[in-house]
Amino acid sequence: MLRPMKGKVRRVALAATFAVLIFVSKAFVPTPFDKAMILPQATLLTLASLLLPRFGATTTSIISGLLVTILRPGFAPLSLILSIIYGALLDFFISLFRAKSLGGDARLGRLLAAVSTATALVGLVSYYVTVYLLTFMPPNPFVDAMILLAGFINGVVAGFLAKVIWGRIKHIV
Repeated sequence: MLRPMKGKVRRVALAATFAVLIFVSKAFVPTPFDKAMILPQATLLTLASLLLPRFGATTTSIISGLLVTILRPGFAPLSLILSIIYGALLDFFISLFRAKSLGGDARLGRLLAAVSTATALVGLVSYYVTVYLLTFMPPNPFVDAMILLAGFINGVVAGFLAKVIWGRIKHIV
C-alpha cells in the first residue's frame, strides 16, 4: 500500500517533476528560440512557488537549470544562473505582492503582477547579459522593448494559467 509523501520528500519530488517538465519543454527547441518559449516554465515555476512551502520556484529552477546545463554545456553557467535568478525572482515577487493568501488562495491580480514583473525582469537581465556583457549581438532598442513586452505578456498568461490550475488542485495537495 502506498503511503503519502511527507515533508522534504514531497518537496523534492514535486520540484523534480516540474523541473523535468520544464526541461522537456525546452529540450527540443533550438537555443535562441527556447528563451521565447517561457510560458511552460513560467507556469510551472509559479505553481511550484504556490505549492511548495518556501523557495519552491527557486528549488525547481535549480533542478531544471542543471538539466538544461547537461543538454547544452556550452551555455552552462549562463543558463544555470539565469534559471536560478528567474526562480528566485518569482518566489520574491509572489511573496512581496502577497499573491497567496493565508487561507491558501491565489489572488489573481497580485499573482499576475508578480509573475509578469519577474518574467519581464529576467528577460531584460538575460538580454542585457547577452548583448552588453557577452556581446553576442548588437544592442537594439526595439528588441529591448519587445523583450519587455513579451516577458510581461508571458507572465500575465502564465500567472492566469497557474491560478486556474491552482484552483483545481489546491484541495488535493
